[in-house]
Amino acid sequence: MLDGLLTEQIRKDEQMAGMLARYRGIPAFFFQKAPQDTDPLWQKPAFPRVDYNIDMRYDPERKAAGVLAVNAWASSESRFMPEDIEKRFIELVDGTFYNVKGQSKVYPMSRTNFGDASDMILLIIASHPATYVIYIICFLQ
Repeated sequence: MLDGLLTEQIRKDEQMAGMLARYRGIPAFFFQKAPQDTDPLWQKPAFPRVDYNIDMRYDPERKAAGVLAVNAWASSESRFMPEDIEKRFIELVDGTFYNVKGQSKVYPMSRTNFGDASDMILLIIASHPATYVIYIICFLQ
């Protein structure tokens, strides 16, 4: 469910959508794997695009945590490079709560009324000079 919320948030952002290639008419942001470059449903060019994976770990105390791995791909002819996409992606997800129960909603961290925190997932970005690591902290019932 988190993958659907994240995909929806990124694809709806006009700035991000303008940076990415289009597949079937939608911005090229994919959970786990993008279609082959030769797929006729790509609106040329097929780059830049993004794929991502979510690795969640659960323990017996009903706590969960995970890592979001994001890959941005571009060709030498692309108007936007991975660094451009990475910067906008981080602006969009940093400190965002995702409600994974019931109605799909995305809450910026600045919002103070989140309802029941037991059904939220918080993405936190921890930066390092050379890379970004995105940690997922879950609050479960």
